[in-house]
Amino acid sequence: MNPVLIEIGPFEIRYYGLMYILAIITSIAILRKEVVRKGLALIKDDIYNLVLLSVFGGVISARIYYVVF
Repeated sequence: MNPVLIEIGPFEIRYYGLMYILAIITSIAILRKEVVRKGLALIKDDIYNLVLLSVFGGVISARIYYVVF
């Protein structure tokens, strides 16, 4: 299977990149619904910051794991 989904000149969109984007969008949507459902005192910026830090933490942790093992 070719990992490239769409290729326009030198610009490529790969399947795993698309999956990362879908996972981030889904996590934001689920987190927003849970904040409303549970009545938590989080604003939209707090949710985006949490998701952004989680993504960075996951990428950095995965890279450290790859290097160590």
